[in-house]
Amino acid sequence: NKQLAGVPGKESYEASTWGRIPLGSNTLVPAVDGTSYTLTLDAQLQLMAQQALGTAIKNAKAKSGEIVMMDVTNGEVLAMASMPTFDSNKPGKAKENQTRNRVIQDAYEPGSVQKVLTMAALTDQGIITPDSHVVVPRALSSGGGKITDAEPHGTEYLTARGVLVHSSNIGTALFARKLDKATMVSYLKAFGLGAPTRIGLPGEASGQIPKPTMPDYTRDQVAFGQGLSVTALQEAAAVAGIVNGGVYHSPTIIKSAVDGHGEPSEIPKTTTRRVISQRASEEVRDMMENVVSTAKGRPIPDYRMGAKTGTAQRIDPECHCYHGYISSFIAVAPIEKPRILTYVVINQPTNGHTGTAVAQPAARQLMSVALPRYGVQPSTDKARKEPLEYQP
Repeated sequence: NKQLAGVPGKESYEASTWGRIPLGSNTLVPAVDGTSYTLTLDAQLQLMAQQALGTAIKNAKAKSGEIVMMDVTNGEVLAMASMPTFDSNKPGKAKENQTRNRVIQDAYEPGSVQKVLTMAALTDQGIITPDSHVVVPRALSSGGGKITDAEPHGTEYLTARGVLVHSSNIGTALFARKLDKATMVSYLKAFGLGAPTRIGLPGEASGQIPKPTMPDYTRDQVAFGQGLSVTALQEAAAVAGIVNGGVYHSPTIIKSAVDGHGEPSEIPKTTTRRVISQRASEEVRDMMENVVSTAKGRPIPDYRMGAKTGTAQRIDPECHCYHGYISSFIAVAPIEKPRILTYVVINQPTNGHTGTAVAQPAARQLMSVALPRYGVQPSTDKARKEPLEYQP
């Protein structure tokens, strides 16, 4: 506000009963305009995101939701939608739950989208490749309880790629047990979890990640997206960094600025850091592409796309128990050289609850619009379909 406000001008002069004295003293200090900022937000895309979110919430009969769209190559936020919302022409009529910017203020357990981060850490450490094998039993003992998958099954023989595509909690936990806990936490921190992104918007939440001293069952849970909390912006920026050749850009909504004299003005700098290797980034993109290419209704015309679904049990603050779901879908394209990312999160859907049913249609629609809008060249190769299972 201080930079936008500028400096008011002032004028003083000598006057008499009949007005200004012609040869009296006269001082004029001209006003100086404040700094003008150009945002990274794309107004048209923002409107489309808001409409797509409204439709998704209505169809799912959900309580709330958010969408964030990013340019993965530089961390620029292209759209940031949150609902329920209010009429900004009548701010006095807004209710408290309508004024939240849920993209940065609401922390939640991300569910299976987190498996992208787990696979990134595992591939970067050289523990797995997309073709690594794992025997997935029908249930896995963990901390006095049992981990199961969303769909009941017998013993399965999956590749790491198959674990991500089938979204196997058991397979992910078995792989993650090969990762040292302190190493896992250092990756979570490198991906930007557990601390504000410093995008500069008010009320940003930090989310929460466990300590390296976490019990074994917590590591199992964190691997598939429970037992930690994130904001939609944190999770989107983390996945953007993973698919962007392993280079993380802190998210920003400020593109440029000019001062009152029309001269370029300094803007807050984004931070850039390598979080995983180029090779690990390619391997994670391989797995994410198969999430789209092996399922009907997920691919979009002309572009190879990668994605991950998320269906997390939701912590209810009133009973301190799991109640309802948070359903999500994250999409990235073109997967061979990612440019646009869309992350859709729907809170407490009651008409359907899987990420595929509830969040995927909005993400798919927005990706179909955003890629040609930004002049992204269509993919020249066909989408890959790689082995998801193996013969023991």
